[in-house]
Amino acid sequence: MPQHLDVSPIARPDDRFAVVVSKYNPDVTNRLCEAAVTTLGQHGVTDEKILVVPVPGSFEIPVVAEQLARSGRYAAIVCLGAVIQGDTTHHEYINHQVAEGIRTAAQQTGIPVAFGVLTCQSLELALDRAGGKMGNKGHEAAMAALETLATLRAIGKPEQASREASGESESESESESESKDEEDGEMAEDQSDPKRRSARQAAVQALYQVDLNPDMPTSALTDFLDGELEDPQLRAFAGQLVKGVSTRQVELDELINSNSDNWSLPRMAGTDRNILRLAAWELLHSDVPYRVVLDEAIELAKTFGDARSPDFVNGVLDALVPANRRVAV
Repeated sequence: MPQHLDVSPIARPDDRFAVVVSKYNPDVTNRLCEAAVTTLGQHGVTDEKILVVPVPGSFEIPVVAEQLARSGRYAAIVCLGAVIQGDTTHHEYINHQVAEGIRTAAQQTGIPVAFGVLTCQSLELALDRAGGKMGNKGHEAAMAALETLATLRAIGKPEQASREASGESESESESESESKDEEDGEMAEDQSDPKRRSARQAAVQALYQVDLNPDMPTSALTDFLDGELEDPQLRAFAGQLVKGVSTRQVELDELINSNSDNWSLPRMAGTDRNILRLAAWELLHSDVPYRVVLDEAIELAKTFGDARSPDFVNGVLDALVPANRRVAV
């Protein structure tokens, strides 16, 4: 059986994305842009990490996209436009140049540059593909950018390439990960340090992705954590957090629900929900000082949530702290 590379299309906290969108045919392109931004947000990209760059028309997309890719500031570029067939063959020339330009920008820079330019015979057909009965090309282009980025990171990681070259099976990799998780359980008392924070960030991203895709295979989560964290101990710590939350999610959700007035879990933002699950598990099933748990959760909320998230997370978690933990500082 051939091996399959499974990747998780969720962005890293520091990833920035640019969306280059044509101002021509705005009834179509505005809808494409809205769908692309929404999709990026659903996969861990906050608004401040997204730059929307309007350009006069689709013909101008490639040169701007390539410049953005070469800047080194963006993890991926999403290109959106709509070329509608007219009475002449002008649209054919535009379509060819735009497609070739976007392809060239991606190949020459090594940065994912996703193609989301509609080439339709009529405005009606374009609208069908901008949120109508044929879906939304903006969403598809954003997903293509996220998935290509994740794939490039996975195949470019030396440790993973070495594992595949040696023929190590997924079960062996999972067994090794579980062994590391057990070792991590014996690590010394946790402190609030930047390295551990990066592991918590990766764990929240993984939990968020499972929330979106409950059937995600374990191998995809393992690959995601491998790509996010180079340090084996940090990967083990993140894996321990994900495994702990997943194992006790029913218990954690009941506790969170009972301590979040007027906010059931389904109503919460996905990032807030998973930050609360992770922190609740640490409060109840680890020896990390409760103040460290709360401080780290607030920092996660600042990174992944909106302006209200830190106070919301702090309020819910403060109610969850067991009385016997409050003496630990």
